[in-house]
This record gives sequence, C-alpha cells and structure tokens, in this order.
Amino acid sequence: MNKEVYILGDRAREHAIGAKIRKDRGEFINLHFFPGTGGTLDLGINNSTTNFSNYLKETIQLIRSDRLVIVGPEVLLEKGVVNSVQELKVPIFGPTKDTAKLEWSKGWAQGFLEKYNIPHAKGQVFGPWEMSYMLGYITELNGQCVIKADGLAGGKGVWVCSSYDQALEAIDELFNDQTIPEDSKRYIVVQEKLEGKEVSIMAFCDGKTALPMIPSRDNKRLLDDDKGPNTGGMGAYAPAWNIVNQSELEQIRKKILQPTIDAMRELGKPFTGVLYPALFKTKEGFKVIEFNTRFGSPEIEAVLPLLKTDLIDIVEACIGGDLGNAQLLWDEKFAVCVVLATKEYPNYSNVMVPIKGLTEIIKNPVDDLEVYHSQTYKRGYQYYAKGGRILSVVGKGSTLKVAVDKSYSVIENPLEFKRMQYRKDIAKKALET
Repeated sequence: MNKEVYILGDRAREHAIGAKIRKDRGEFINLHFFPGTGGTLDLGINNSTTNFSNYLKETIQLIRSDRLVIVGPEVLLEKGVVNSVQELKVPIFGPTKDTAKLEWSKGWAQGFLEKYNIPHAKGQVFGPWEMSYMLGYITELNGQCVIKADGLAGGKGVWVCSSYDQALEAIDELFNDQTIPEDSKRYIVVQEKLEGKEVSIMAFCDGKTALPMIPSRDNKRLLDDDKGPNTGGMGAYAPAWNIVNQSELEQIRKKILQPTIDAMRELGKPFTGVLYPALFKTKEGFKVIEFNTRFGSPEIEAVLPLLKTDLIDIVEACIGGDLGNAQLLWDEKFAVCVVLATKEYPNYSNVMVPIKGLTEIIKNPVDDLEVYHSQTYKRGYQYYAKGGRILSVVGKGSTLKVAVDKSYSVIENPLEFKRMQYRKDIAKKALET
C-alpha cells in the first residue's frame, strides 16, 4: 500500500518538496497538499481545508497506510500544528511551537544567541513604550542598524538603515504597515548593521544532530542591484561555494548549528526539522542575523533539485532521531531560481491574470528546468496568477553561468503574464567574483 504524504502550505516551497518526493518515489506514493497551488495539482490532490489537524483527526481511522506530514510555512509552526499532529501519533516533520520560537520571536532568539554565546549580530529588544531607550541605542550605533519586527511578517518587517533618520523612518513604517500583524509589533529588535556577505545555510535536524545542506544565496531586495524594499525573496542560487567553502561549512556546523541544537535540547526543546540560520560572513567570521525554522523560499527551490538523496529517507531519519547515520549526496551542478511576481509585490494584490507559456513548457519539458508554482490557480488547462510571488523558475547547469542562462531562457518567451516583474541580476555578483 502506498505511503500517504501530506504537505502543508501553498507556495513554491511546497511544490518543490512535492516534486522532489515524486521524483524520488515515482507513483509509489500519494501526495496530498493543504491547500496546495495550481502546480501541485499535477503532482497529487489539493485540499482546501483550513484546519489540517481537525481533518487528520476525522480521517485518521479511514487511512490504514503509512503516513507522513511535512510542514512548509512558519505560520503553521507558530500555531502549533506539529503539536496537534503529534498528539494523533502521526509522524510530522517540523519543530513544535515552543521550539519554532527561534523564528517567530526575533527578540527571544536574540536573547538565546547571547545566552549561549553563539556568534551573532549584537542587538537589543525594545517595547514601543521604550522609545527613548531605543533611540539612544540607535544613536550608539550611529544609525548603522537593522530594525526588525519581533514576530512573523511574511518575509517583510525588516529595514536596513544607514543613518539615524532612516532608522526613524523605518520605525514609523513598521508601526504603520497594515500588512504586518499587530502581535508582531509588540517588540522591536534593533541590531547592528553587519558588513560582509549574506549566505543561507539550512540543516536537517533530529534533536541531537545538525546535517547541513549546501550553502545558498538569496536576493531579498525587490529590484536589481539590491535596491527597493525587502521581500520574501526574489531569487537564489546554489551552491554558494563562492561565499562558503567546505571547510567553512564544517566550522558553521561546529560553531553555530550544533551549539544551537545542543542548547535547545538543554532547554527541553529538542529541535526536529530544518534549522536555517541566515548568516553574514564578516571579518570576524560567520554571524547569525536571524533564525528560520523551516525550508527557506526561494532558497529551497534552488537546493532541492540538487539533492540526490531520497528526501523522505532524510525526513524520516530526522523524525526517528537517526540522522547521525545519514548522508546527503549532491549533484555537482549549479541551480539558479528566478522569482516571477506581480507588479504590486511586495504589497498585496489579487489580479487573477492568465499565465502564458506555462502549459507549453509542461507539454514540452526542457532539460534541467523546473517551474514551481506559488500563488497560482488552475482552471481546466489554464493557469492563472493570483498576486504576489507567482512562479519560481529554476535552471540547472554544469556551471553557474549555464544555470543562470537556463533560468532566464524561458522568461518572457514563452513564460509571461500581465504586470510581471522579476530581477534580472540573480547570481550576477557571484559570476563577477
């Protein structure tokens, strides 16, 4: 009997996870997406339920085969979906609510990093009622700071400032941004602005061991040359060996990843799932600027296509506490992800416009090219863009340049939709070094 795999989320990340599992296991697995995207319909079944835990509770007696749940978005982790599913004795991949606090409270994470002396950007946490102290600290930093909302903000809620006046503007924008939940504004984190190169290191974790994936580099700013507002990510490439070599990756494991796992276990919060510290490579070494507690997007869209190891095997090793015996094997190619978004992004929009060229690519697959869906809708054979980030176009190649060219080769011809925007410089700096 086929294993039933439930993938929670509705973005390109979840599509990429499903595509990897389908590639690994073929038809010997049933994929269910909650709620899924227009693209995941080509891999399995979409379910529009708003309460997965209740759904599972109601159907648990109906499904006799092996089951596995994989959580995509951080919002569900904060809501405690892992706790609820664990109570039903169903294997689930992801950290519990308290453990995921590393991501959903940047203030808590800042204190955690300081307490356990894990290399990090120095900073302080303030309540809105402590404005005078906050401004004093910003003055100490000469305005060279990063302003962050404490809670989840959908990839936004971060302002990089180069002056005192910019910091004041950032604080004002934070409090007035209606897209950021009020609960996320209860505290504000002010960090020093680091100089160096940013890099993403995601690691599989089983509560005892951290097994790092290949390094990746994402592009958070909306526009070319890292201009414009911060977003959830407009593209990424992997592996980023131009920033992190193999020896440095091992040092990151020893000095950042493993100490974090050990400290969480000491706190009675063993971390199972994906730990993803966003790092800066500075003159003093690698430093954590924040934690994520799940697969990053768009980073994972560039990383998973290069993973040769069976994903379910690794996930089950994490859940079973047996990661110490696991090994990750990687394709020696490069992968580049370019995100296509609607013109209004990162602001909310609901456009529902046809996507041209997508059906053509599906019918006539291009070697070393994947298109993962985020905010898409499928009606009949036609796909529609709903608004926000729409597609992640991923090209692979024997060199980074070949991968870049592969990704951009289908954008605008044939792949396009009205009011489409995308960055034209993904991996450009890496190619120049």
